[in-house]
Amino acid sequence: MAQQKCYQKWLLEKLRDKEQAFAYLNVAYEESLSGEPEALHLFQTAKRNVAQASGGEKTLAQWNNLPH
Repeated sequence: MAQQKCYQKWLLEKLRDKEQAFAYLNVAYEESLSGEPEALHLFQTAKRNVAQASGGEKTLAQWNNLPH
């Protein structure tokens, strides 16, 4: 569990860089086009990770056009 927390912290730090975040989302998006349910879930997770690194739930709600 500690390794997972360290990885998540490291990942969020990396995703604060806009170029890193763009590349991360691009790869996740390309994978999601395969149509596999797991790939779509991974894309949703990638969006959540980038949103969290960029400002949290409000950012994610804005991206998904949800009220916040």
